[in-house]
Amino acid sequence: QQQQQQQQQQCGGKGSFCGKAGKGKGSPPSLDPVCFEEDGTICMGCGNVITGVQFLQEFSIPAGTMFNGQEFGGISAVTFDEDREIFYLLSDDTTDGQQRFFQATIDPLSGDVNILGVKNFRRRRGTLATGDIKPAGITYRSPGTLLVSSTQPVGIFEFDLEGTLLNYFNVPDYYMTNSDSSFGARENLGLSSVSVSPSGDAVWSSTQQALYQDGPSSSLTGQQSPARIVKLDPVTKQAVEEYVYYTNPGFGLTEFVAVDDCGQSFLALESSGDACLLTEFNTCFATDVFNQETILGNNQISFSEPFPLDQAVQKTILVDFQALQLPQGNCEGISFSQTGSGAASVLIASNNGFDNREGTQMLFLSMSGTFQRVTVTPRGGVGGVDVGGGGGGGGGGGQYYNRKN
Repeated sequence: QQQQQQQQQQCGGKGSFCGKAGKGKGSPPSLDPVCFEEDGTICMGCGNVITGVQFLQEFSIPAGTMFNGQEFGGISAVTFDEDREIFYLLSDDTTDGQQRFFQATIDPLSGDVNILGVKNFRRRRGTLATGDIKPAGITYRSPGTLLVSSTQPVGIFEFDLEGTLLNYFNVPDYYMTNSDSSFGARENLGLSSVSVSPSGDAVWSSTQQALYQDGPSSSLTGQQSPARIVKLDPVTKQAVEEYVYYTNPGFGLTEFVAVDDCGQSFLALESSGDACLLTEFNTCFATDVFNQETILGNNQISFSEPFPLDQAVQKTILVDFQALQLPQGNCEGISFSQTGSGAASVLIASNNGFDNREGTQMLFLSMSGTFQRVTVTPRGGVGGVDVGGGGGGGGGGGQYYNRKN
């Protein structure tokens, strides 16, 4: 019994037990455990699954680039549609009727980008107004919808691939900002990210920094901020679990992607506006704070007694872009992709804030490790209209960028 309890703890509990990879349920425990959930899902044991990161490619879309009369910029999130082999890039423009996302193919080896289309979010009858949604995160949900998180008003919305609003998720009331901004999500720091587990059985989202009642915002003076991670049921559209993620001082949690189905591995981006961190975190031994209006206990808001660090998610910094002298900006978008060789890779996109002096920067990183998420190779060589001096094919109807231009 003691051994079983140790195995469950090593797998994160929650009905899990350990066995050997490739064996059936109840197999003898191994030194390198694989966790079998009650539904038969196989997950790696708690801890990091990413063992190496390699810089592959850097390229940029010029500032002021227009497509069908709308500017390509303000990219706050990116996601890959493995069914159609294209990327969706979310713009955070909140102008009436202009909230939008772009469709593109991006080749992780050559850095070639082909913008295929742009879609505006809308209701079934009419456009979305400025106050209806402030888009921040986006993720593809198979077989054909997009989940979009909003910082203000705080929410998660589901759209079809044409941008038509279909449904919404029920976010706990204590995420909603009150009239005097003393409770709920801070302005522009609400639900900045959204991700779907590889099987589609769970939806995850997070605030960028702490809710007002949970603790201070991040600062450059050594203050971390306890952001909230929330898990939602895609069927009931209800929140079911919550965890605390401490940002680095001066940084906010801008986006993350789920690596496995057990909530035991996530790849995340933190940004300070001009510096970037790539992190991996897991919820293995984190305390579930679901349905707690404040994480400070007994609803007594006292920042002098913050939420215990050892009860938050376990976080590891994989890449400090500044320390490695990698290109960086306001990195906000992250998505799994795949290199032509079949190795897992990640696309990271920056938000240029529609600054006409700064393009939209993109990075590809190659990942090594044990991944549950499997994607396919993007179709890189789609013909389009040459922009900036050559390199494109003809007749595709898109706009084509080559990193060598």
